[in-house]
Amino acid sequence: MHALHDFLFFGNDGKLRLATLDRQSVRAACLHLVANAVVAWNLVAAHHALVQLEAEGKPVPPELQRQFSPTLNAHINKIGKFDIDPERGSLLRDLIERGELAAGADFH
Repeated sequence: MHALHDFLFFGNDGKLRLATLDRQSVRAACLHLVANAVVAWNLVAAHHALVQLEAEGKPVPPELQRQFSPTLNAHINKIGKFDIDPERGSLLRDLIERGELAAGADFH
């Protein structure tokens, strides 16, 4: 989870530079909220991708499923430019198909 926090909190060199403890606490709570949203999204998206692959006759072996990390972040765009193409598919699904879901894999 620390690596996900580091990935998400990239402004100000990842340092809380706010004058009051109150403002620092709010910033930290927001970071936790965003990180938890990423984890929740990854779990739901991975589930749907696994179900779809199974339906297409391409089941993912259990040993690869056990390596899934809900903190992966290759599909997150931190700079604000979004190219939404529903026909393109899902990067998360691509990662599942390639077996690149290990927690230690470099996704950024």
